[in-house]
Amino acid sequence: MKYWMLALPVAVLAFSNPAQAEVKNDPKLLSDQLFRTGLTYCNAASKKSRTDTVGARENFKEYLSHLERAKTIYPEIFRENAFVSREAKRCELVQDNIARAEAMPIVEESLAFCSEAKTALKGTPDIAGAQANLAQYHELKDKALATTPTVLRVGSVAVQMRVCDRLEEKISLAQNQRNQAEKL
Repeated sequence: MKYWMLALPVAVLAFSNPAQAEVKNDPKLLSDQLFRTGLTYCNAASKKSRTDTVGARENFKEYLSHLERAKTIYPEIFRENAFVSREAKRCELVQDNIARAEAMPIVEESLAFCSEAKTALKGTPDIAGAQANLAQYHELKDKALATTPTVLRVGSVAVQMRVCDRLEEKISLAQNQRNQAEKL
């Protein structure tokens, strides 16, 4: 009886080895397995993308490594395998989410400078202060957009940035009014 129980795991191992050998020899299967392993890293990156961008970026780099190896082994996998194609597109969105999460603190800082520029224009306008704050806003806005232009997909951010972009006109108008007042 006890020999029969030992024979079962040996039989399972004996039959599984040809299957493993078949996977190693079949580029489609190996590529698919590599991609699916990489997909676990993409999913982990997705979960971390809002709270831990550094960890999410590390997971996503690991996904990209698996993705490239899968492409190298069998380049046609994305054309032939609908699941792989669909999941790769989803992971591209995860990458956008990570980049957007990295850029949002920069966006918030830029909008704070914009707010300070607006405040400088109230009452007796501090035109030089408003211009300095607006320059900081533009610098940080450009940095955020260089990180990812998808920050503009956040509706409230896009609206606030359009308002800030029109602030230059208000500063120019305040400057003209000051110049007119000085002439009188």
